[in-house]
Amino acid sequence: MPQALALARIAEEGPISNAALAAVEYMRPQSTHEMVLFLEGREFVERRADPADGRKVLIEITPIGRRVVSDLMGLRHKWLAAEIERDLSPAEQEMLAIAATLMERIASSG
Repeated sequence: MPQALALARIAEEGPISNAALAAVEYMRPQSTHEMVLFLEGREFVERRADPADGRKVLIEITPIGRRVVSDLMGLRHKWLAAEIERDLSPAEQEMLAIAATLMERIASSG
């Protein structure tokens, strides 16, 4: 799971340094470095020189990694939709839809 979350973060943030990835994932840089090596070994990410500073390395998602993130998000959405349908009454589902709309409005205003 931590690898999947890191991969999603890399996809969302765009090219990111190991230090920045560690900070946003609340991990030690050594741990994220090992995770990046794992993801790179599966061709989900690649490292490249930072165009602004050739001494730095950026981590970037590959097309394979982007497909993995998309597939995982699809599975997550299907699971959540099934749980909502199974566990919530129609009235509760309507309340959830209203709450989601309100949260989206709050998120987009800030």
